[in-house]
Amino acid sequence: MANQAKLIFRSGVQIGDKKDISGTLLRIGRDPANDFVVDEIEVSRNHAKITCNEGIYKIEDLNSTNGTLLNGRRISNSEKLKDGDLISLGETNIFEFSITKEIEKVLEPSSVTEPKFDAKGHNDLLSKREIESDFETIGIADAPNEKKTNFFNGLSKLPTWAVVILIALGFIILFCIIPLFFIEISNQWCNLFSGFFNAISPGICS
Repeated sequence: MANQAKLIFRSGVQIGDKKDISGTLLRIGRDPANDFVVDEIEVSRNHAKITCNEGIYKIEDLNSTNGTLLNGRRISNSEKLKDGDLISLGETNIFEFSITKEIEKVLEPSSVTEPKFDAKGHNDLLSKREIESDFETIGIADAPNEKKTNFFNGLSKLPTWAVVILIALGFIILFCIIPLFFIEISNQWCNLFSGFFNAISPGICS
């Protein structure tokens, strides 16, 4: 984790400018030998300095003529800086101290296990799916349901007149042919239809 600190001009001759604080010491003043030169009459030749020790930034006034103010308060000793603090060199030169923390992202190995391939180039996952597909094709548990589904699907594909004929044939078989078959086997014609047969041929069912 690394800190990135900088000074941003909020007011003064260099308003809008920025100065990165990359090392452990930043000297501020009007003298060109300083790390951060502020060419303004209110700023002393060697006005102030900012130090960094283990990620902690501090500002100190270097016996300047107009003094150094931190958030509107004149400082006499080294003061700790925090993000958003305002530093004034004289009355018109105001800086904002800005610091951001940059988090290093560590890429972790993927937890996803890559599929293993056999000699034929098939992987385990594909083989498993092929086996499941084979069981679905066989349909041991769902065979009756599948047959019913196929039957009704077949009916839905027939034209309407064919469906009507099939229903009529089923009705005739169920309510006519089957009952007549059982009457013939049990010889119940006279018991059930004696009046009808006697009317046609008197005495046949006496």
